[in-house]
Amino acid sequence: DDSQIDQLSSLELIIHTLKGAPTRTRLLIVKLALAVAMQKTAGLVKETDFDDVRQWLRRLDLVANYQKQLREACTCSILYWFRSLVPIYFKNVFKSPELVLSLRFMLAALQDPAAVLLKAEHLKDRQALLQSYSKEVNESLEMEIIDPLKKQIEDDLRLQIHSVVLGQDSRDLHQLPTLKDFARFTTLPPLRFFGEILCIRDSVQQYLDLQFYNMSAISQHDWKTYEELRALANEKYGLTLLDVHLPGATLDQGLDVLEITRNIHIFVSKYTYNLNNQLFIEKPSLTQSKNLHTIHIRHIANSIRTHGTGIMNTTVNFVYTFLGKKFWFFSQFLFDDHIKSRLMKDYRQFLDTKEECRGRYPVKKAEKFVKYVRKLPGQQEGTASFLDLFRELITEIGNTLGYVRMVRSGGLRFISDAVKFVPDLSAEVRFEDLVEKSQLPDCTVSAAANLDAILNELGSKFSEGSDYFQAFEQVFRKEMQKDKYQPLKNFFIIVPALTLSFVDHMISAKDKVSKKGKESSFTDDGFALGVAFILKVLRQNEEFDTLHWFTSIEEYYRTYLHDLNTDMDSKRRARKDRAEAEITTMKLTKDKIETAMKEFELLFYAFRSSRVFFSDTNDDVDGEESVDGEGDDE
Repeated sequence: DDSQIDQLSSLELIIHTLKGAPTRTRLLIVKLALAVAMQKTAGLVKETDFDDVRQWLRRLDLVANYQKQLREACTCSILYWFRSLVPIYFKNVFKSPELVLSLRFMLAALQDPAAVLLKAEHLKDRQALLQSYSKEVNESLEMEIIDPLKKQIEDDLRLQIHSVVLGQDSRDLHQLPTLKDFARFTTLPPLRFFGEILCIRDSVQQYLDLQFYNMSAISQHDWKTYEELRALANEKYGLTLLDVHLPGATLDQGLDVLEITRNIHIFVSKYTYNLNNQLFIEKPSLTQSKNLHTIHIRHIANSIRTHGTGIMNTTVNFVYTFLGKKFWFFSQFLFDDHIKSRLMKDYRQFLDTKEECRGRYPVKKAEKFVKYVRKLPGQQEGTASFLDLFRELITEIGNTLGYVRMVRSGGLRFISDAVKFVPDLSAEVRFEDLVEKSQLPDCTVSAAANLDAILNELGSKFSEGSDYFQAFEQVFRKEMQKDKYQPLKNFFIIVPALTLSFVDHMISAKDKVSKKGKESSFTDDGFALGVAFILKVLRQNEEFDTLHWFTSIEEYYRTYLHDLNTDMDSKRRARKDRAEAEITTMKLTKDKIETAMKEFELLFYAFRSSRVFFSDTNDDVDGEESVDGEGDDE
């Protein structure tokens, strides 16, 4: 029968087909052949056998299409309709950094709706729908994880640096959320989402780079703090931040000479002078800023470049008027009957006991004078004494002279910068003659004449040695020689007491530097310069040298230290409990004495250097013995 032959052929085809791999094509052939083989008219295959074969074919079909079936079972395209839960998931990940590794798999699942979105029939631009979905997920990730992470890491870095600066925790850091392990986020490898690379680490680095640069540019005095923040970010979070590379210079010319000259009375009281570096430094106690202004020679040169060299003569005129007022206040202090009588008494006693003191002014006498002035009527307890105010007046006079010296140096610097391109100022070549010889136009001849005039002026100013100190000295010396200023003849007697007051002031100021106190300072050479100038004006250098004051103070402190060391040795040998406390007190006293000796040594060198400015061929600058007691050999 033909039908049976077809069934047999179909069965044979099924057997041969199933011997190979169960591919989709083979299974389709098997199904078609099985349909022919199951014809009921032939009756070769029973119905029960057909059910068994169909069950096995279903299993083969499952094996052959397992990838498709698995893909259909695991697709997360449904997340598109539940995308409102995505921000909540991101927020939970941020709260629990240990879940950060699941981000990669979640983003992979959120890409599954792409196939469904690209099949949307109601939209012409299906790609726009996909981009809108991608943007929504990216914004959620940025808002719930990256943005708060930036803030938390920045706050954590600032709190840690702040606690180190203060030496203690500024808050209870154990209760702050910043102690979570946010390094898991910054060490996470880059994520991929719809072809875009999302790197949390790079986002945090860019944010911190921008913040630190802006803050360093606004407050450049905090540059070191932000360098420490960068180092801490690298160590704790593995973040590699960029250097700010802020310029080391500024276009600001600093305080203008004309402005300083107009307010010279404020300037000399608000700034301290450094003799060696020719530098003025603002007093911390008179400013609310975290940084202090400084005035250097380059600032003066810049101002002279702006206003011209004529500003130097204007400055000298202002300073002369100002010094005249200061000398009036200076004389009023020495005119006081209490001061005048005490100075005359001390000097007579010194002359009477000069042989006993070996010609050296006693330190005890200077200390008694300091105490005497503090007990004068009219002084309030806790305020500066009259002697301290007098010392500050002399310091302001010295600061004024230091400013004049700086103006002169700034002028020379400006001139030297201007003539550095001129080959030889001493050459007697006139450009005007050369131009006329070449028969060039009149305008060229006029330009050459102007050039000759400029070069001549530069040459004269470059070789000019204007000694403003000598001019001030001559003017004020002539005035001070008048009879009404006779009480000033005893000024040299008060200098020892002034130096004691100055040394106490500098020790206190330098001690406050380490404590970041407002009254801190580390230099104030205006006092030495002022004393040297006044002694020169009053012609009292020789009288002051006869006191041998610096040798006396050096010998006094050395004797004191020797006796102190002897007492300490005897206490150590005693080995008593009370001796330990006394030895500790002696060590503190020893440190104070050594500090005072160092300050007197610095004052001696500053005073000796200042006397050079007011010396002439007939003066002996080395009249005072050195502080080391070795005469003039230094």
